[in-house]
Formats: sequence, structure tokens, C-alpha cells
Amino acid sequence: MSKKTLIVVDVQNDFIEGGTLACEGGKDIIPRINSILDNYDYVIATQDWHPDNHMSFAESEKELFTTKSVENKKGRCEQTLWPKHCVQNMFGAEFPKDLDSHKFNIVVRKGSNPLIDSYSGLYDNAMTKNEAVVRSSTGLSGILKELDVDNSGTIDICGIATDVCVKFTANDILDLNLNSKVRIIENCCAGVTKEGHDNIIVELREKGVEVI
Repeated sequence: MSKKTLIVVDVQNDFIEGGTLACEGGKDIIPRINSILDNYDYVIATQDWHPDNHMSFAESEKELFTTKSVENKKGRCEQTLWPKHCVQNMFGAEFPKDLDSHKFNIVVRKGSNPLIDSYSGLYDNAMTKNEAVVRSSTGLSGILKELDVDNSGTIDICGIATDVCVKFTANDILDLNLNSKVRIIENCCAGVTKEGHDNIIVELREKGVEVI
């Protein structure tokens, strides 16, 4: 029997209205997500979980949303600088009180290494062009295999932000080549920008992701 799995990406206080890195429409998707949680065999949530000194945090307003080259043990990578967000054990990192997070079967935390960011729910942002570099796993890829979603099942993805963490998570799931249908639930996603959201929906559809 095929399994239905839902991955809820980074629906956290800092990413909805009132948060430090709010995406417009973030609050609107919460009741929509709640309404579908019972439709799945497994519900997995990802959670940005940054230390206070994370390398992606801008040190001044002038630096916000700029890109800088960052050196770490895995080499040099380009990093967008964001407002401080989703700091471990702080309110901004928590799931919103209106989100039925008690229905999550598994929560996967990411971005806890202060030296490298993790947009994807599966791996960190290490450059993949260098074959010698191994991207650190969050454990989600192994979880998906253990849950037997590789048996002609369905993996649905929703959350925040469409044009960042949802996109990277979907791309990495596609790269796993699981024998599962991958779908994006469009009205249960919010982007950093509306344009970014719309563009990524088109991009993922062209890669074979079903948009529902």
C-alpha cells in the first residue's frame, strides 16, 4: 500500500507576519495546512534552528539581503545575509500557536551549524559542484527511506518560503530519485516575494513536480 507523506517546511514565528523575516501570506497558509494534516500517513516538519552567532545573520541594516563570500571547512560559498531569525529556543523559532504542530510525527531541525546555512530540509548548503565536498545531512533523506515512501507513494511539500527553503527541499527530494510522486501544495506555501513564489512554482513544475 502506498504511503502519503507531507513535509511542512519552516512554518515558524519569524517567517510569518510579525516575525523578523516575515513572508507575506505566512499566516494565511496556517489554517490551510491544518485542514490537510489528517490526510497523511506521515507528517514531517522542518525547523530552522540557528545559533545566535549564525553566519547568515546580517550585522547591520546595510548588509541586509546582500550576498557575501564565506569561507568554512567545506570551502567558499556565497551567502545571502538575513535578519537574525529562528534562534534556538527563542519565540521566533517556535511553531505558531495556531499551527496544529501536535500532529507532526517528526520534526527535523536544520541550520544549527554556525558556519554554514541549510536551506534544504535534507542537507546543508555546501557547494555541490565540488565532488569532494560532502553535504551534511539533517537525517531527513534517511527518514524518508525508512518510512518506505519509496514504494510508489506520494510526498507533498508545503510551507515557507517557496523561493528558498521549499525550493531547496523539493530539489533535494527529486535528487533522491525515490519511487514516489513529488507534489507542491501551492496555496499552502508563502514566498519571500510573490514574484519569487510564482517563479519557483513554474520552475518546479518544469522539473516534473506536480503542483496542486
